[in-house]
Amino acid sequence: NHMIRKRIKHQAKLALQGNKGKACAVIAIIMVVIAFVQFLDVLSFHLCGYNFTPVGENGFIYSDNFFFNGPAIVANIGILIMSIVLLVPLSCGVTNWYLELTDKKINAPSHIFWPYENKVGRRSISLMLNIAIKTALMAIIMLCVPIALVILAVDPTLLGLTQGMPEGIASLSMVSGISLGVIAVVLLTIWVNRFALSQVMLCEKYNATTHQAIKQSVKYTKGYKWSLLLFDLSFVGYLLPVVVIQVLLVMAKKGAVNTGYSIMPSLWTWFLIVLLCATAVVVIPYYTMAKTMYLRYILEKESGEIQIINETPCDNEVENQNNSEEIEKTSNLIEKSENIDKVTSTQNRSDVWEDITNNKGQ
Repeated sequence: NHMIRKRIKHQAKLALQGNKGKACAVIAIIMVVIAFVQFLDVLSFHLCGYNFTPVGENGFIYSDNFFFNGPAIVANIGILIMSIVLLVPLSCGVTNWYLELTDKKINAPSHIFWPYENKVGRRSISLMLNIAIKTALMAIIMLCVPIALVILAVDPTLLGLTQGMPEGIASLSMVSGISLGVIAVVLLTIWVNRFALSQVMLCEKYNATTHQAIKQSVKYTKGYKWSLLLFDLSFVGYLLPVVVIQVLLVMAKKGAVNTGYSIMPSLWTWFLIVLLCATAVVVIPYYTMAKTMYLRYILEKESGEIQIINETPCDNEVENQNNSEEIEKTSNLIEKSENIDKVTSTQNRSDVWEDITNNKGQ
């Protein structure tokens, strides 16, 4: 599996050679759309006439109760629907663009809007909702016990208990809840990987329906769920800067809230936004290309038609192959030299015997 991941990453780098600009443009387009949706989200707060007033030290509790009144509910539902309609088909279009690149088909960045031209847009939304519902139900099942243990340690009255737990039991309950929660999150992530192939199946190359995409994904990812998690973890070093900048953005937003929320970001926030975009545009194309190739490899291996990694070997394999060729050439030269020596020796012996025969005759 390690060698396969290494070869896939090498193939991804080769596929991006000469196409880095277009690949970055694809990611830039979807980031602009995400930024537009977030801007509308912030704008809706101000259009409804609400200003955030922080209550408490954490800065995340607001006295206006914005989320629990009519206009706010309508605005949030509207933004949520807009996010799904815009981003989900666009995400499928990005996957399709990179999948086409694995076949050396270089499309314009605008081709990521392809799902809006046909049924794939609706299928991608249906697929997302289907997976989201199943994941939510599985999360409830896996996390109910860890959450109950944490609540039991923090505030037992929420579970209907009239008195608190002893300190030792409360600490044990907290540690157990957090530990089980971490294990549950890992298991949930592995379980969700059964749907990893579903979006790929919607692309032009396979053109599956929503039901077919889910069914085939669950079938072909058997035995690969843990490998998919390890594949994502192998990119931690690349994706960590993006995560760190996002955390800094959240902290900057919290500071803005504590000092009076404004629709316009501060200079520091603008700097972080630009840095995040620049980092993401460099890192995400490589990860997306490699992940798409790995998903295609799984699909082709299970269907018995592996093509994605057979074209170009990785650097180590090229070096080993060259070394083998050199060794083989050297062996051939040695063998030829030995044959020449044998022929020469035989010829010399024949000449000597001929001279002896001639002398005897004389």
